[in-house]
Amino acid sequence: MANGKTHMALGALIGTSNYIIQNKINNQEITFGEIFLTALTSAGIGLIADIIDPPTSPNHRSIGHSLLLNSIILPKIWNFIEDNNNLNFKQKKFYQSLIAAHGSHLALDSTTPRRLPLLV
Repeated sequence: MANGKTHMALGALIGTSNYIIQNKINNQEITFGEIFLTALTSAGIGLIADIIDPPTSPNHRSIGHSLLLNSIILPKIWNFIEDNNNLNFKQKKFYQSLIAAHGSHLALDSTTPRRLPLLV
């Protein structure tokens, strides 16, 4: 079963990779500061599901790990960010990378024997 360090590491990897790939595809320059900020923030976001549902037992998964809720809300947030004219391209890709980092937590937990709850 994945622990906090694993969730942080994968969150940082997935979030930062998404940010780099999206910027490179669109010929955007990337600074070390952007990569560092994305990695650091994505690592923290990789823990959000366990902050919402603290891992006090193997059955700790509830609303923060909800398969149905996350599969509805995360794409809506992604699209809201994409369609938001108040954000520039890099801001959009940064926030979408955080969603990808959160998704990495759910992906890891879905492979455990307890898997993810449908709702709560």
